Amino acid sequence: MANGEHSPTVRLRRLSRQLKELRELSGFTAEHVASRLEWAQSKISRIEGAQWKRPSLRDVRDLLDLYGVDDEARREELLALAKQSRERGWWEKYREVITGEFVGLEAEAHGIRTFQTTRLPGLLQTPDYALAMSRADVTREFGQAEKIQESKGRRQRRIHDQHLDYWAIIDEAAIVRPVGGTEVHRAQLEALVEWNRKPNVTVQILPFDAGEHAGMGGPFVILDFAGTDPDVVYIETDSDGLYLDHADQVERYNRIFNGLHAKSLHPDVTDAYLAERAKQLR
Repeated sequence: MANGEHSPTVRLRRLSRQLKELRELSGFTAEHVASRLEWAQSKISRIEGAQWKRPSLRDVRDLLDLYGVDDEARREELLALAKQSRERGWWEKYREVITGEFVGLEAEAHGIRTFQTTRLPGLLQTPDYALAMSRADVTREFGQAEKIQESKGRRQRRIHDQHLDYWAIIDEAAIVRPVGGTEVHRAQLEALVEWNRKPNVTVQILPFDAGEHAGMGGPFVILDFAGTDPDVVYIETDSDGLYLDHADQVERYNRIFNGLHAKSLHPDVTDAYLAERAKQLR
């Protein structure tokens, strides 16, 4: 996503959070709001949980009226968020292979920190590596692998344009796995070295001899946002994934990431390791 653009997903979460804050400040319960507006209480839950797909401007105005928000600038700010939330992100083109909120959150994150155990981070994958991984996924329909590869290339633009600070800690198991065969494997290792030399990218390997470590619970991604938007931890599952944004949850994963950082190879040592493994594959 080019610098200055916005993500409808992030705008929707921001709008939902601010509407919940306004309700709480007004002293209303969700049940009271539902009764006053003659809505089902489940509708309030969907709104405040960012589960409404295309926010109704009328619904937002009704809530602002009920909460006594009469400052025109504030009303326009929230209505603008609602309008931006209704837009379609570029990833909608790939909705058959991109599900859930993750790419929408990624599109506006200021920084991303990730720990991966069995495969390389998607944003650092070469096209051939991504294609091999996609073709190995038996849950995908025929012909989807190419679309997944294309969408990953689109997502990588923010790193190339230095609009995203990216820090990946990768378990050595993902490094040694020969995905796609020898040539694809070698090219991927060389690409990781090139990524690691970008000023906005840090790559570290967690070696086998590090022994037990803080991330043995599995891979995760921490999305860091500027301003008032809360950081989000994403844990991938077989369906959409789990999103954690409570401060104590995020802090827990910050501590885990810091523990992994302490046990991982320095980026310069990581470069030397990757270069040597790539050389052995020639």
